[in-house]
Amino acid sequence: LSRNISVSPVSPADLKSEIKRIASSRSSFIKMCIGSVLAAGGFAFFFGGSLADAAVSALFGAFICLLQNKLAPLLPNKVFYYFFSSLITGLLICASVQILPMLHRDKIMIGDIMLLIPGIAITTAARDMLTGDTISGVQRLAESLIWATALAGGFITSIAVFGGF
Repeated sequence: LSRNISVSPVSPADLKSEIKRIASSRSSFIKMCIGSVLAAGGFAFFFGGSLADAAVSALFGAFICLLQNKLAPLLPNKVFYYFFSSLITGLLICASVQILPMLHRDKIMIGDIMLLIPGIAITTAARDMLTGDTISGVQRLAESLIWATALAGGFITSIAVFGGF
């Protein structure tokens, strides 16, 4: 938008309507799922998993995308969302590893955890603190760490249920 406006300026009313259009547009569900599949599979492979681990992680990446689309609106509290989505995903991963013992649970979980980590919120917190908005940055950082703790708690609980410690 900024590049288009610098080339051909528009009226404030047109600018406001364009900002509203951009804010209301969303990526398609299929694109989000493809990105989740590629990211989860890629991270699992990158962190030392086999091609089978990457494929299973990619499958659960699509499942996480589905959870983000269907479960997130039902759980407006992100702490509960992160805990339940990681718990459900972790339980399914542990069950898959018990059915197919050649899979590596840790590599699959790493690939899928990466989809749920609140990276943008943590980055925004760091930016806020570096630009002098200390209170806002600390608040965002604390919130992000609570979300990450809920995420870890869900995966830890799923491992404990399957006796994996």
